Amino acid sequence: MTETSRHGNFDFIRLTAAFMVLIGHAFIIMGKQSPTFLGIEISVFGVMIFFSISGYLVSESWIRDPSVMRYMARRSLRIFPALVAVILLSTFLLGPVFTTLSHHDYFTNRQTYTYLENIFLVTQRSLPEVFKNNPQSLRVNDSLWTLPIELLMYLFLPVLTFLHGQKNALIFAALTIFISLIFTFYLPTIGGGEITQNSSIYLVELIIFEVAKVSMFFMAGVFIRYVFMTLKPPLVLATSLFFSTIGMYYLADINLYLLYVSLAFSLPFFINALGESPKVRLPSLNRVGDLSYGIYLYAFPIQQIIAHFFIGKISVFTAIVIAVIPTACFAYVSWHLLEKKALILKTKLQIG
Repeated sequence: MTETSRHGNFDFIRLTAAFMVLIGHAFIIMGKQSPTFLGIEISVFGVMIFFSISGYLVSESWIRDPSVMRYMARRSLRIFPALVAVILLSTFLLGPVFTTLSHHDYFTNRQTYTYLENIFLVTQRSLPEVFKNNPQSLRVNDSLWTLPIELLMYLFLPVLTFLHGQKNALIFAALTIFISLIFTFYLPTIGGGEITQNSSIYLVELIIFEVAKVSMFFMAGVFIRYVFMTLKPPLVLATSLFFSTIGMYYLADINLYLLYVSLAFSLPFFINALGESPKVRLPSLNRVGDLSYGIYLYAFPIQQIIAHFFIGKISVFTAIVIAVIPTACFAYVSWHLLEKKALILKTKLQIG
């Protein structure tokens, strides 16, 4: 989700995906049912787009410079500076303001400091008594769940690319199919919300489901990059396959396994072909920068603040409109003060 590209269209596509996450979360945060596309919540669909691009571009980075140390340094410099900032701001600024506890009780509560584990990609969803009365009670930033999965994908990539060139495509095609089958297997029970027990077995199954839900798109993105080693993915073919998948879902009674195997390939194919297209030029974001990661990180807590004050008083649409400006402002500052400087540091350290 966080790989920066010199390809012009990707910044706009990522920004669109970030706003899909913001819009989808707005419904849930305001206590409403999230809209769906292809049976998937649009916030999750936005994340799937992020992972589709990430697999494609991160594998390009690895192919260009297959040094594990430099590769992981690049990934770390892209993920952690902005992440550390949002976690510290949430813990020491947002938390004290919106907790129902006294400041003494808040700062002496162990959970306050447990939340800092998010910096190390150990997902912690709550700060003590923060947003207790919101529909998404005690949830500070539900967007963070994808970052450990993304790091896991980053770690897998060098391990799995033990062949040379396009031979690696077979590995990632097989992984994409296997993971999408796992996702589809758990979808009726976990994705459909039919199982609610809190057993250890269920928690393991839930983790597998959550990882599979997005990792298949990362794997497919890598697959596409290895297939088109020296060429740009053809947009006409990619568009045809993606819209065929949409047609299969809305117009045909298709087997779910076949549907999600098809989506796992067709979505990354379409998104990355569009990102690489020399003929379709999406609006340039060079002047404002790549705000997508900042929007992704800051939208949920800002939307929770809006719900804290306005739940039951404004519509979801109004909540979305109110959230956009402060979220974009935080994302702009994050890009120019942290993320952009980290990218410059990568160059200074000669790590690509």
